[in-house]
Amino acid sequence: MTTFATCSYYEFRREMGIPVRSSLGFPKFTLKYPLVHAMPDTYPKRQWLRGVDKREFVDLYRTMIETKGVERLREQAAEIRAQEQALRADAADLPVVLLCFERWDNPKKQPEYCHRHVFAAVWRDLTGEDVPEFGAMPRPETKAQERAADQFGLF
Repeated sequence: MTTFATCSYYEFRREMGIPVRSSLGFPKFTLKYPLVHAMPDTYPKRQWLRGVDKREFVDLYRTMIETKGVERLREQAAEIRAQEQALRADAADLPVVLLCFERWDNPKKQPEYCHRHVFAAVWRDLTGEDVPEFGAMPRPETKAQERAADQFGLF
């Protein structure tokens, strides 16, 4: 069973898994699914979102996830699954899908980087488990972006 997956709030569909907020802000637009769970231990720090470059952000976020620890995050995912089982009988087998605002389905709206992709890379490094992205995947527009993506292991 996959513990975690990632997606944007915009692209998530209920059959993908259990939607879990992984962003500082709550969506101000109407969602097509209930969003009752959150994992604050995966939220990036507010000051990182505008105050640091990509390399520093990746390092800070990686350190934060490593410090929180695999067991703590697994326990939170298990608790969310247990809560969701009261609402959905199939919840025990579903991944916890960490959601944020970044969209990859439109090249004009692609951010330079996204914490959910950093989470996926860190989780894979710590556990050997892949964290699938259920939304559109980023598409580097230039060779320089492609090299940068490879360097950070984000795409």
